[in-house]
Amino acid sequence: MQHLDLAGRYGDNDQYRMLRDEVQELLDELNLIARLNFRPLVSGGFGTDANITSLTASSTDIYILDSANQVIRHAWGTPERGFDIDSTFQCWDSKNTYEALTSPIDIVLQRAPGALGAEGMVAIDENGTLLYCAPERQPALAQLTPPDLGWGRIQAIDVYGDDLFVLDPVVNAVWIYEASGGFFSGTPELYFVEEVRDLKSAIDLALAQDELVILYADGRVDRCRRFRESVDDGGRAFRVECDAEPFFQDDRPDRASSQQIPGAVPVEMAYSAPPEPSLYFLDLLSNSVFHYSMRLVYQGQYIPTEPFDGEISAMTLGPPNDLYVAVGSQVYHTSPR
Repeated sequence: MQHLDLAGRYGDNDQYRMLRDEVQELLDELNLIARLNFRPLVSGGFGTDANITSLTASSTDIYILDSANQVIRHAWGTPERGFDIDSTFQCWDSKNTYEALTSPIDIVLQRAPGALGAEGMVAIDENGTLLYCAPERQPALAQLTPPDLGWGRIQAIDVYGDDLFVLDPVVNAVWIYEASGGFFSGTPELYFVEEVRDLKSAIDLALAQDELVILYADGRVDRCRRFRESVDDGGRAFRVECDAEPFFQDDRPDRASSQQIPGAVPVEMAYSAPPEPSLYFLDLLSNSVFHYSMRLVYQGQYIPTEPFDGEISAMTLGPPNDLYVAVGSQVYHTSPR
């Protein structure tokens, strides 16, 4: 490939391009790189000058947070049949504004029955205000009870079962809120009590079943599990165990284990549920997605066949095998496996 790069300075022809394609295919095979066809989700995208900062999806629905135009949109369909923008969706836009709600930071899926009696999504703003939205339902607004320490900076949220997990790196905490009637409420619990982690540089979290995975700005991850223990007075106590030094493993030739993904700057993370539980990382440097097993063993890298016009700004997964990425005003879909 280096020789071809040199030869290309003097021009190219059909033979040159064929040879280059052949070498690239061999390199991709060696590096487990899949060049995939990312198809636009809807014709024309999701609005002029959109800046899509968060996505969440089910098997038939996808929700889009456009921070530039201050709107949350909903599209439904399937990758096989195509998607349509839901023009009747009521959530957060110029027609549905709320005094108590500032610009949402993150959105996550909430399974049925949820807060609105149907599968929908939950958005959170910097003050802990929650907005619940679902198709053909009136949105609902609620306020999380602030921790005694107050909020530092809400960075990301995730939902597992009836629990909402809130990452606040400024106060070095992950807070847990239980759902009551689908609404997350009550006094929050600290995830880390005895074994406190240094979360100052944490940028994302994901709940992999009962395992909490935290992504840091330098590319490291923490993997922790929380166990309930009985106490003498009949109350409840929790013990948290974290992997001492999680390492990314790579079985490719001449690759060594490391605490970061080699040659990558991951900025977002998503968990893929069974039957093939995995972790996906959005890489800022290559504008692509890395795939690792739950043991942090490299599985592959997903690159668009035709390079995107801009940077990927958000990523999410949908069952059973759907990967969605946002670029500019458009969301693209592909099926990695």
